[in-house]
Amino acid sequence: MLKFNHPEYPEKRLNESIFEILNNNKLLSLATVTQKGNAYINTAFYAFDEKLRLYIITDPKYNHSMNLTKNSSIAATIFDSHFKFWKDKLQGIQLFGKGYRTPILQLHNGNSCFLKRFPVFRELVKNPKDFMKKAVTVKLYTLEIDYLKLFDETRFG
Repeated sequence: MLKFNHPEYPEKRLNESIFEILNNNKLLSLATVTQKGNAYINTAFYAFDEKLRLYIITDPKYNHSMNLTKNSSIAATIFDSHFKFWKDKLQGIQLFGKGYRTPILQLHNGNSCFLKRFPVFRELVKNPKDFMKKAVTVKLYTLEIDYLKLFDETRFG
C-alpha cells in the first residue's frame, strides 16, 4: 500500500482509487522534455506494479525515448476519455517524476507486469533478457513517480 499524509482521506481509500484508475485504463499520455527544453507528448500502453512504478515499451529511437536520455523529467496523465462532459463523475491521475530505460535488475518485474496486463506481449518478448538483445528493437522504460494528483469525483467529490 502506498503511504500518504493526506489530512482528509485515509490511505486505503486513496490506494483503492489510484489502483482502480490504473486497472481500468490502458493508455497514458506521457510528456517529456526535448533537448531544447520544449515539451513533447506521446501516448503509450502501460503496466504498473504495487509500488506505483509504471512501465512502457517503446523504441529507443523515438523522440520521447531520446528525450529521457537527456532529461528524465516526466509528467503523465491517465483517465478514461469516454466520460461525458458535465454528466459523468470524472476519475484520473496526473503523475510527475522521472523516466528511464529499465535497468537489468528491474527487467523481470517490468516484464511480468506487462505479461499480466497484456498476455499478447509474450509473442514479442519471451524472456526479460530479450530486451537486452538486438533482436528486440523495443525496450522497457520505467516511470518512477515522485508525486501525483488524483481526481476521483465518485469517491471524493
